[in-house]
Amino acid sequence: MIDAEKLAAFALVTATTSLVPGQSMLFVMGQAVWRGARSGWAALLGMQSGYLVWWVLVALGLGTLAAAYPLAFRVLAFAGIGYLAWLGIAAIRHSFHAGEEAPPTARGPSHHAFRDGILIAIGNPKSLI
Repeated sequence: MIDAEKLAAFALVTATTSLVPGQSMLFVMGQAVWRGARSGWAALLGMQSGYLVWWVLVALGLGTLAAAYPLAFRVLAFAGIGYLAWLGIAAIRHSFHAGEEAPPTARGPSHHAFRDGILIAIGNPKSLI
């Protein structure tokens, strides 16, 4: 049987992390607003695929490995931060040229939303917790 104190702590942590939108949800919302519903859904499916990778790795014992080697956990977290920073810098760079290009497909669905969603989910070590 599950200890009631552990279950309450788990519920509290889960509720807290679910209420605060992290980079994952901000990415999905940004894709949906900027590029449309198709890109938003692609980003969401990519993120869920990335989380599925995390869940499988945790089931295989990655959580224990991360507890034993916290440096590896930090390296993964900083890699995720670097990738998000790279996406942000690219978006800022493209925003300066938005008025110059302005083709009608500039806000069309992104072919990279699914891939970026996977990479953002994998780079988010909150999933491991």
